[in-house]
Amino acid sequence: MRVAILGAGVTGLSAAYHLKKDWVLIEKERKVGGLAASDTINGFTFDKTGHLLHMHNPYTKEWLINNLLKDKLASHNRDSWIYSKDVFTRFPFQANTYGLPKKVIAECVIRFLKERDKKAQPHNDPSFKRWCEEVFGSGISKHFMIPYNQKLWQYPLGKMTTEWIRNFIPVPSREEVLYGALVDQKKFFGYNASFYYPKTGGIQVLPDAIASQLEGEIIMGSEALKIDTHSKVIHTTTGSYSYDWLINTSPLHTFLGKLEPGLPKPLEATQAKALEYTIVYNLNLGIKRANVTDKHWVYFPEKQYPFYRVGVASNFSKTIAPEGTTSFYVEFAKRPGVPFDFKFAELATLKAMKEFGFMRPKDEIAVCHWNVIEPGYVIYTHKRRDFMPQVFSYLQSKQILSVGRYGAWKYSFMEECILDGKAAAEKVISHQ
Repeated sequence: MRVAILGAGVTGLSAAYHLKKDWVLIEKERKVGGLAASDTINGFTFDKTGHLLHMHNPYTKEWLINNLLKDKLASHNRDSWIYSKDVFTRFPFQANTYGLPKKVIAECVIRFLKERDKKAQPHNDPSFKRWCEEVFGSGISKHFMIPYNQKLWQYPLGKMTTEWIRNFIPVPSREEVLYGALVDQKKFFGYNASFYYPKTGGIQVLPDAIASQLEGEIIMGSEALKIDTHSKVIHTTTGSYSYDWLINTSPLHTFLGKLEPGLPKPLEATQAKALEYTIVYNLNLGIKRANVTDKHWVYFPEKQYPFYRVGVASNFSKTIAPEGTTSFYVEFAKRPGVPFDFKFAELATLKAMKEFGFMRPKDEIAVCHWNVIEPGYVIYTHKRRDFMPQVFSYLQSKQILSVGRYGAWKYSFMEECILDGKAAAEKVISHQ
């Protein structure tokens, strides 16, 4: 049985590795990695925004950490912050209001206690906005949860659903909220409390390591143009390839447009509204000064800062920036069709970084480099929730599995993508 895999990101590579044989892997770029790839520019190694390995599953820990990438990774405890009201406070905001103006702390804590206690029966299917207010109260929601997430998602939070929050938003206890208002609490919350990162080479080390273990046909620089689901042939820019099963890891919204025949009419009619997303504009920045800060990344909820996060990449590994320099990644979000002014964003970034102390007036810029991630974040709506089971059922009837962050059209992290590739391979093998 021959299996075709579209996309050589970590999901597609994992699928190929776990299939072992009888596969062809098709990738439109000239190197493996997808969004987990790195580029070298003027001596700096830049990832496509922050890509960190958060490992929780025993299988991935054993395979990747203890074997495949042994001695190539460094372990870090997260050092992440929020910048608002002209001060840095620890992440997550909801458990670390210590250091904010006293009125803000009081508003956050009092409303958290009063409003949380009133919610004896939370809504069984709240919007994301309502969930924030029910769980954290209107103070924490007002000062962080609502403005930050509005900036990130670029979508009405009252129309978003909450399936995605499971791993990504820590919910502290009453005691933790109170303690974090009184004391500089250093407890780690959330799935990303610690992470691994390559000692050298950027995150590209991960896909390269998996690819080195593969025994099969990898076709680089080949973009899928049409997928004939009747004859089971993929037509690409470099040739045509037959399959018995197809594992897609490319973005679902473009993949569906390549199917011939297309989706059934009811699904085709709802596809556009079901598959909404943001575009991430990422500014990679190198400056000629070392050890600017010890922080790993900082969140920015306030409107005067057009970006939502700034990461200090060279704090993951000193080797990815030349000696005497520091490298950053700065993330902005927009919806498709909304213009993005690169020059304005660049100037606003440099101005802001001087305001909060990551740059000095005389610091020299070594690199300013943009990359665009489209899609960036998948938007969770009721239309998406209704659409996904139907489209997956239809695809599977055609012997197609669509998996991974963008293939399955979801919010996930690298370990989950690796496990998605493994699960897809096992599912295909089970049909042999």
